[in-house]
Amino acid sequence: MKCLSNVRLRVIEEKGNILEVKVQQVHNLVVDAGCNMVRDLIRGTIANMVTHIAFGHGTTAPIASNTELEDEHIRKAFYPDYPPSASAKTLTYGYTLQKAEGAMGVLSEIGLFTASTAGIMYARATFTGINKTADNTIIVSWELSWDDDGV
Repeated sequence: MKCLSNVRLRVIEEKGNILEVKVQQVHNLVVDAGCNMVRDLIRGTIANMVTHIAFGHGTTAPIASNTELEDEHIRKAFYPDYPPSASAKTLTYGYTLQKAEGAMGVLSEIGLFTASTAGIMYARATFTGINKTADNTIIVSWELSWDDDGV
């Protein structure tokens, strides 16, 4: 079985009365710790689940041994405002960085975590930098799906 994953980022920016929407879609890497977490969940030896999303400034491509973001800036809880939705072999996480959260500089990496600090990083992705200002909103949709790998 393989885990497939896509991260979709939509940036909505107010420019006068016009909203400009930019979309990026990137693949992510389920890191070694994330694969081990799934193993341990199936074995019943771990109770952790993905509860947080983190944004950072790192630009180095993800590798399997990553355990944290390269340069984490902010980590936010999905619950209770953004619970994941499930369908056949798919789980989708969503999160919105609101305008009110203010300027954060150029964000270029994202990760899924099991805790508000430290915890297990399930997956990580890098993307073309987005300058998070007080005038824009970043909407994230992170879809995880599992499929037969033909083996």
